[in-house]
Amino acid sequence: MEINALARGYLINADGIIEQTFSPGKYSLELCSVAYGKLWRFDTEGLPADLIRRYLTLEH
Repeated sequence: MEINALARGYLINADGIIEQTFSPGKYSLELCSVAYGKLWRFDTEGLPADLIRRYLTLEH
């Protein structure tokens, strides 16, 4: 969890390394997260539901 917190602070924050390197402009990651937020559901994509779904997918 520590490494995830550091990544959020340095890599994927607004105007962070990832945004400066790979994105077309300032706040583009924020815009992507808003668009992605309309599709992503915590009850099915978050833990543990996501792990259970992956496990069941591998079984069949």
